[in-house]
Amino acid sequence: MILLVFAVVIQVPSGIACGQEPNARELKFHVAVFTPRDQEDAFWGPFVEFMGEVSDDLGIQLEVYFAGNSRNRMVSQIREVCGREDKPDAVVFQSFKRGGPRFLRIADRRHVPAVLINAGLQREQSEELGQPRTKLKYWLAELLPNDFDAGFQLANALIDEALRSPHRRAADGKVHVIGLNGVVSDGASIQRLAGLHDAIAKRSDEVILDQVIAADWSQELARSRCR
Repeated sequence: MILLVFAVVIQVPSGIACGQEPNARELKFHVAVFTPRDQEDAFWGPFVEFMGEVSDDLGIQLEVYFAGNSRNRMVSQIREVCGREDKPDAVVFQSFKRGGPRFLRIADRRHVPAVLINAGLQREQSEELGQPRTKLKYWLAELLPNDFDAGFQLANALIDEALRSPHRRAADGKVHVIGLNGVVSDGASIQRLAGLHDAIAKRSDEVILDQVIAADWSQELARSRCR
């Protein structure tokens, strides 16, 4: 049996700032990024560090907020930052727990340019809001990975590895798979799970998907559910 782990994670602070040297007031461009989890997160921690390095190189003031896995907190953070008198020149966030349309509308009403990253809108949401710069003038762009393909390739790579080890096959001669997914409502989770199902369907003579477990991107939760 093998486990497919789509992400590993941790949990919880609030707002910090990067790229704020003594001459921070001289910086001309100000960006606020909103992340769904916390500073110690296995993905978002390095993501924010990289943004900080790039911001320093480009002379950009970067303001970072962590939502601690709470969509309501992220809504409040985006609303507060976009409503300030000294609001940023742009905001960056993902569609956390399908909250993208709400986040984008908050920024649009406050005339703050927004970029959607990492996890995009679901199909019905895209049909409602269209593409960037169409119905929402201040939604500038989206930079999104191909999570379906990532799930498909990860599944195939792990299945191939398991098939090379005879002791990983069950009595029926097949590899039995348990999938560890993220937050069930996250676009990334939905697409990666779809990629897993597609990979299993194409190799049904070799593989059986026994179970998919939602681990909410939590390392501890994933570990406890694998015992």
